Amino acid sequence: MAERGFDAKADQFMANKLVLRIDHAVDYSAFDWKAAYSAKLIFGQDAEFTQAAGLNLGNQGDLFEANVTVNVPVGNGLKVLMGKFGTTMGYESTFTEENFNWSAGNQWAVLEPFTHTGVMLSYQATPELEVKATIMNGWDVVADNNSAKSYMGTATYTVNDSLSMALTGFGGPEQDANSSNWRKGVDFWIDDKFTPKVEGVVQLDYGAEDGADANGKKAEWCGVGGWLVYTINTKWNVATRADYVKDNDGVRTSDAPSLAPFPANNGQELTSVTLTLNYKPVDGLRIAPELRWDHSSLNTAFDGHDSQVTMGMGAAYSY
Repeated sequence: MAERGFDAKADQFMANKLVLRIDHAVDYSAFDWKAAYSAKLIFGQDAEFTQAAGLNLGNQGDLFEANVTVNVPVGNGLKVLMGKFGTTMGYESTFTEENFNWSAGNQWAVLEPFTHTGVMLSYQATPELEVKATIMNGWDVVADNNSAKSYMGTATYTVNDSLSMALTGFGGPEQDANSSNWRKGVDFWIDDKFTPKVEGVVQLDYGAEDGADANGKKAEWCGVGGWLVYTINTKWNVATRADYVKDNDGVRTSDAPSLAPFPANNGQELTSVTLTLNYKPVDGLRIAPELRWDHSSLNTAFDGHDSQVTMGMGAAYSY
C-alpha cells in the first residue's frame, strides 16, 4: 500500500496519536475584556506528518497549537488570537476522531495546510455570520521561509441547526526565499442535515501558484468531495465519501512532503471512494472499520499501480 494520510503502514498496527489538549474558550462580548488559551500536543506516529517547519518535538511529537485569544469589546466583540493554530480552511479535521471517515480525503491530504503561526481576527457580524481574517508566516511553517506574509479569510454562515457553509480565500508567497510567487485560491463547503438521520456535505477547492511547475510557470489544481452519512441509531452510523483531485502540474502530489506522497509527475488526477462503519458502544469510544478504493491517472502512483484497495479499522477514545 502506498502511504496515504495517517493510515500510512500496511499490514501492521499503528499507535497513531495521543492528543493532550488544554484550553479555555471565551464567548464574544461587546462589553468585557476576556482572555482564553489553547494548547494541543500530539504524540505518536501521526506527529511527523503534522509538524510545521521550524518547530518540532522529534518524529513522535508535535506542538500542534499554542495560542492565546483576547476578546476586545468592540462592536459585538472582536477576538484576537495570537500564536500557532489550526487552519480555518477545509471541512475535514486533522483530528481523525472528529471526521465522518477514518482515513483522510485527498483534498485534506494534498490541497490544504494543517497549521499557521500568526494573528487571527474573528468577528460575529450577525448571529448567523462569523468572519475570520488571518495574517501569518505561511502554510505549515513557524519560522517564515521568506520575507513576506500570507493571508487567509474565512466566512462561515449558519442558516439554522441543519444548514451551514463556509467560504475561504487565501493568498501569499509560500516558496523558500521567494516573496514574489504567490499561492492563492478558494475553498468552499456546505453541510446540510436533510433529516435527523441523513447528512450531506460538498467541498470545492481551487488553487494556483506562480512559478511552481517544472518550467517555472503557474501551476493550478482543483478538487471536489462529497460525504453522505446515515445515522442508524445512537451507536451506529455509515459514512461514505467520494473525492476527486486534479493536480494539473504535479506540484501538490509530486514527491510532496504531505500525507499522500506520490512519484515525481507532471500532473495527475486522483479519485477515491471510502465507506466507513462507525460504532460507539460506550460514550467516548469509537470503532471504525473502513473500506477504501483509490485510483490515479498515473500508472505508478500506488507502488507501481494506478489503483489500490485498502481495508482497515481504527479506534479512538475521547474524554
